[in-house]
Amino acid sequence: MSSVKLTWSGLEELKAALRQLPEELTGEAANIIEGTWNGAALDVKSGYPSRTGLGRTVTVEHRRSRFGAVSIIRNTSPRALWYEVGTQVRHTSFGANRGAQRPGHVFYPPIRRARRKGLAELREMLIRHGLTVTGDV
Repeated sequence: MSSVKLTWSGLEELKAALRQLPEELTGEAANIIEGTWNGAALDVKSGYPSRTGLGRTVTVEHRRSRFGAVSIIRNTSPRALWYEVGTQVRHTSFGANRGAQRPGHVFYPPIRRARRKGLAELREMLIRHGLTVTGDV
């Protein structure tokens, strides 16, 4: 029987580099995520007619940690959902027809575009750092 001997050269350096990789990627990814969602929030704000005041109630919250980043866009107005998805025909208590609110579709389309754009940029970043990425956005 023969024995096999394997010797790693630079294994400690590789381990140290792998430990640093998440922090390096997190910082760059957080910048991509924050930039993407800030742009989406501006698109949402500008999509609302000024007379509604709904653009003033759009907020963006960013959170970072050592291993991740999250951005959340909210519209804090209670009327925002009505404006986005519309309403059924409404009647007053006396039976007067007040009509239906047509859907505005202001919030969700920019969010979907931002999600696709952000994921594509994150994919490019991972490839740039030498990681193999399979699948597509």
